[in-house]
Amino acid sequence: MEQLRGFAHVLLASLLWLAVWAVLSYVGMVAVAFWSAPPQPDLATTLVLAGIVVLVGLLFAVPVLVVLAAPAYALLLRSGRASLASAAAVGLVPGAVTFAFSRELGWPAIATGLFVSLATHWSCKVRPNNSSKPTPLRGAA
Repeated sequence: MEQLRGFAHVLLASLLWLAVWAVLSYVGMVAVAFWSAPPQPDLATTLVLAGIVVLVGLLFAVPVLVVLAAPAYALLLRSGRASLASAAAVGLVPGAVTFAFSRELGWPAIATGLFVSLATHWSCKVRPNNSSKPTPLRGAA
């Protein structure tokens, strides 16, 4: 049961960081569209197209995250081998495979994998210690 709880924690953390990355990507694409050379694009068209691009990216990223990356990192975390380098490797492998097939899709996949894996590593390694627990009233003195 403890192993399942550890996997659920890693999966939830990585899905939340993927959502953060999706929002940042969306805002970045809209900003680049409006700071590009004239003519300025239509606001509604830009918002819809950026949303479609992010959703299509999520359609590819979520299955890879659920099936490959989160279980791999959960195993590393459980065995005590989770480090910054191993988290980066877990994030880079799917992006490197994508890069082998398409350079245009590989760079965003590498950036997404690195961000999500390193942020997940950070959030899964930060745990409350015993000092945050209150001391019992009996026998504490």
